[in-house]
Amino acid sequence: MPASNRTAHLDRVSDSVKRISWGEIGILALLLLGAFVAWALAYQAPIYARLAIGGDAASQRREDDAPFLSGFNGSEPYSGEDYRWWTLPPGYAYRWTTSDATIRFPGVGGGRWIMRLYASSGHADGTDAAVQWHFDNRSPTLLAISAHPRIYHLLGPINANGDLALHFQADAYTSPDDPRALGFVIRDVRLEPTSGLHTPALPYLYGLAATLILIYVLARWLALPINVARLLILTGTGIILLLLATNRLALTLIAPILPALALGCAALALSLQAILRRWGTSALPDQHAAGAAIGGIVVLVALAFALRAGGMLHPYALFSDAGLNANNLLETSLGIIYFTEGLPAEAGGGQAPYPPGVYLLLAPWQLIVPVGHVERILLIQIGVAALDSLVVALIWLLLRRSGARQSAALLGAAFYLLPPPLLESFSIGEYANIGGQALALPAIALLAWDAGQTRNRTGIVWLTLALVVGLLAHSGVTLSLGALFAAAWGISIIGDLRQRATRTLAYPTGDLALAGALALGIVVLVYYTAPQFLALFAERFGEGAATTNAAALSPMEKIGDLALSTLGLARPGGRTPLPLLLVISGLAGVALIAGQRNGRTAQWVLASVLIAWWVGTLISQGIILIADQGVRWAHFLYPALCLGAGPTLGAFWQHGKWGKAGAALILAITLVYGLTIWIVHLRDYLHI
Repeated sequence: MPASNRTAHLDRVSDSVKRISWGEIGILALLLLGAFVAWALAYQAPIYARLAIGGDAASQRREDDAPFLSGFNGSEPYSGEDYRWWTLPPGYAYRWTTSDATIRFPGVGGGRWIMRLYASSGHADGTDAAVQWHFDNRSPTLLAISAHPRIYHLLGPINANGDLALHFQADAYTSPDDPRALGFVIRDVRLEPTSGLHTPALPYLYGLAATLILIYVLARWLALPINVARLLILTGTGIILLLLATNRLALTLIAPILPALALGCAALALSLQAILRRWGTSALPDQHAAGAAIGGIVVLVALAFALRAGGMLHPYALFSDAGLNANNLLETSLGIIYFTEGLPAEAGGGQAPYPPGVYLLLAPWQLIVPVGHVERILLIQIGVAALDSLVVALIWLLLRRSGARQSAALLGAAFYLLPPPLLESFSIGEYANIGGQALALPAIALLAWDAGQTRNRTGIVWLTLALVVGLLAHSGVTLSLGALFAAAWGISIIGDLRQRATRTLAYPTGDLALAGALALGIVVLVYYTAPQFLALFAERFGEGAATTNAAALSPMEKIGDLALSTLGLARPGGRTPLPLLLVISGLAGVALIAGQRNGRTAQWVLASVLIAWWVGTLISQGIILIADQGVRWAHFLYPALCLGAGPTLGAFWQHGKWGKAGAALILAITLVYGLTIWIVHLRDYLHI
């Protein structure tokens, strides 16, 4: 971007902030005052909460009580590998407290509440449990918990923060066959309000208001129109109002971290804005308008990060693989980069190399503050969420680079706000796969990054380095990336044979072969020839082909299932189906770009890359015939679908108000589908 254009854009951003007049501040204050009044009224809606301690046999769900408890042992009865815990004796769920336990309902507000506990001492000899209990700011009271289950009614006030917190100190109970610290047994907790005026939990409302102010200031800094910034305030106010009235505890559980999350979004947005102003816009065809276009894509990236990080940080969310990733990050920090992980039976079973790409990228961040296991999980979650959110910007850049209009580029990027396959992996904790894919995408982007001239040695070096990073990102991503580059090389050869005047890819065929060979040689030499890997390969090859799940489909059944899954008509590997409208739009976009007879060189290049992406995905699906979990092809294909869908919806956008309405409807349906999948997975995963 020329210096004059960068200066002009900086002046616009500076002016947008400087022009925040006293009048605008006054209107913002009135909006926030109205928000406080509306939120206070929402607190008058009574809430009735129930914690099924240890699990709810009716819904067959567990761990919904965990965010409200501290000082409690695990849910019982313990079911081990059999998740049907509701069929096990004694026929009901419960938890043992420790000698010091707390039940806390955050931000409920109001005045006094009635809490009903269904509890028993749990003592095998039939004796009572002596328990000191008290609410915050109240004196302890001695309560004898009977060995026979009964309901105890407790009346208590909220504390200064608007929380209702009940504390227990019980005499330690020693069980001959249970070494845990035990207090007494609780099976159910119910909460109901008393009559009268319910005061709001002001500290929570202050935090929510601070979050809205940060969003407003960020929007104005990014030079968004003032009406858009105000609309964000009103939208946020409405969402908070709805949640306070209908699902208050789901909001108040996460409310304390929302200001920090907003600051994280602002840091990511401002960093991306600076990078795009410095380097990104200089690569776009219409540099004069590029500066003004940055604000829109930066907002989308910040929104994508908020959706991913906010979901993972909610206390209801549980993850099966988060601890594994934290341990891998620790090993990488200690210099152990040649490690393996056991594959599940459907993936062929046994140990396999586990490339450390994303861990190497995140490890230096541990130097900022001392970290433990929990902090490493948080670092990986935030880091991978940021990496995957930046894919939104990469999609926009590639579409703009190919000559697409700003509307088409933003629509294509917006499709990646809520990608169901990746969000499902986020909810499981498959961070190495998600982060590995984000690290591999720059290598693909270089194939489409037409420079309008013959590449030199510097270009080959950059492509080689990007390929090395991608091949060391994740084993499944490595297979998909290799298949895509093989397809791209084949397409480039076909283009050479047809002697096209317009170049097929950004790199000539020979350069592709050279960069691919160099990258593969470096990765094999530096990583896969480690002694432990060579011994592993020798053992696996000596055993012959890996056996897969005995209940797997036949090859023809798998081919049919893959074909339907690729079109969004079936569940890929039993996972979430691809959005059908996105698949149709993505395929139509490839045809639309490739069919432009008088297209620019950059358009031909993007079309060739998308075709190679599809062909490479089909090639990588061949691994599914051998091992069901060999590659996450739906994850890998999703950015290509977004790149194709952008021009399709962009074409709709150019056909009047009905075309705009159609494009907006397709995008909205796809995003609502993704948001629904995200919420359901966060709510349900491991809650069994």
